Amino acid sequence: MDIFEFSTVVAGGEESVVKYFQEHNLIRKGAQCQPCGRAYTQVKKKGSVTGYLLCCAGCKKKLSLSKDTFFDGGHLPLQKILGLMYFWSAETGVGQTTHHLGVSSATVVQWFHYFRGICSWKLINTPLLLGGVGKTVQIDGV
Repeated sequence: MDIFEFSTVVAGGEESVVKYFQEHNLIRKGAQCQPCGRAYTQVKKKGSVTGYLLCCAGCKKKLSLSKDTFFDGGHLPLQKILGLMYFWSAETGVGQTTHHLGVSSATVVQWFHYFRGICSWKLINTPLLLGGVGKTVQIDGV
């Protein structure tokens, strides 16, 4: 994501950010209701972190878009989290990120640490294959 895509997504408001996260499989797009088997419908919900909930028309069960994601339990709006992700990936300092997003430096540090942890976990748990049949891999320049 470059600054222009980031600006476009954020300028589109809460709905645009939710759609972006859903397109990138970071939050739920939908689900089947476990008790009754019907598809959930996405409805607007003030006070929720995502601004939306999934609601079953049959049994009225509600499900958060962020349930079982790394956003679950978070308290920041998704627009701020997208900003934190963008500035972290652009290696922007804590001070500038705090200034641009209007969140505390403690929040920025906590989220940056969280993002590093997620990347570390992914690298550790994803096998890395170098070379292959008929391929020579040279690690050092000697």
